Amino acid sequence: MSIPPGALTASFTAPSRTLQHLQRRIENMRERIIAILEHKKLTAKKLEELSGVDREKWYALRKGGRRVNEDDIKVIVELAPEYALWLVSGKIAPECGQTSPEYDRANATDTE
Repeated sequence: MSIPPGALTASFTAPSRTLQHLQRRIENMRERIIAILEHKKLTAKKLEELSGVDREKWYALRKGGRRVNEDDIKVIVELAPEYALWLVSGKIAPECGQTSPEYDRANATDTE
């Protein structure tokens, strides 16, 4: 049995593309966390008080010095449950109370 040329190369490049896609999604999630923190006016000091997570970790997350982890997601969802869907998927469902900071700003402006 012989292996066709290029067969192994194709099988090894797919995981690399999957990993790159995952890294982009994590980076997007970090950006969404930052958007939520800014919208809610949550400083690293306030986050430390509310979550027990050291403020240096929040500083590092904001500056790109570390990646988003499960604990970060749990804290943000507890503090801003209305953004849970948007945080993990980038999607909103206003009919279910799931919005984004941008959506809320736009609608707050409309009502003023």
